[in-house]
Amino acid sequence: MLDFMCYSITLHEVPTMRSAVFLPLLLFSTTGLAHAPRHHAAHVHGQAVVDLALEGATLEIALDAPGIGILDFERAPATAQERAALVRAQRILQGADWIRLPPAAGCRIVDASARADGFATVSPHAGEVDQAPHHDHLPAGFKASVRYRCTSVTALRALDIILPRRFPGLQKVVVNTVTPAAQGRAVLDAANVRVELAP
Repeated sequence: MLDFMCYSITLHEVPTMRSAVFLPLLLFSTTGLAHAPRHHAAHVHGQAVVDLALEGATLEIALDAPGIGILDFERAPATAQERAALVRAQRILQGADWIRLPPAAGCRIVDASARADGFATVSPHAGEVDQAPHHDHLPAGFKASVRYRCTSVTALRALDIILPRRFPGLQKVVVNTVTPAAQGRAVLDAANVRVELAP
């Protein structure tokens, strides 16, 4: 039984990341997209991992980020300002407001979710936080996933992952990509947010 608290918001009840699109990505990625417990080695402060797969008209993007990279704490929020920061971070991740796609690709979100693990449970209606203790062996972090359907995949030659600009605590974002043409890896920072998908 997992002993951490979790806060989750979703746009749709349809489960995400079950598509066969991600099977090769699971083998390729150093983190994997399965929601298995994270190992200490994968929890690097200031570094997030994004897994991206494109197959047919479907583009799927998954994020795994440490809490200290998104926020400046990895515990239950202690103040109203910290509670607001946690809710704001989840809204940005849930709304895919960290991904910039070329308009010509005609991509629309068909499914999205965001989750904060290792923080206390937040009640979005009452604004209350359960001050349950944070367990040090389960570092706090964020997971998010977005699935797009695109009408013109040929126009999807590159995209921007602007996480380091949205969250300055993320100095590095490692992006693993799988497309019909190739597999790739890019390392992004605030000065370089472009991910090339086609030459």
